[in-house]
Amino acid sequence: MERLFKLSLLIAVLWSTTQAYVTYRKGDCPDDKEAGDVWFTDDCTRCVCEENSFICEKCPKEDISDRIGCYMVKVDVEGAKYPICCVHYVHICPNDPKFSQTKYEQYMANFNGHG
Repeated sequence: MERLFKLSLLIAVLWSTTQAYVTYRKGDCPDDKEAGDVWFTDDCTRCVCEENSFICEKCPKEDISDRIGCYMVKVDVEGAKYPICCVHYVHICPNDPKFSQTKYEQYMANFNGHG
């Protein structure tokens, strides 16, 4: 049960990293960082220092599109580093062991403006 939920979270994380925003900057790395140093920022960004430049990867916009028969739940990513911190919501679908018909109905009622 828990394994399927973790697998769906992992897939979401892997998908998000393939869609990440990448920034490349020439020049010295900030804060006296050296080539090979990796650091994370509070806004869920991962940076890598290279010779005379550095690259930062930032989360893409999260896919929160509706999936028929599914509902979304918020994932606690507080304190997580990139790329885990990119995923704030996961879809729970009928084939997921955590699926709850009651939660689905509540989600749909809120989604349709009736909740």
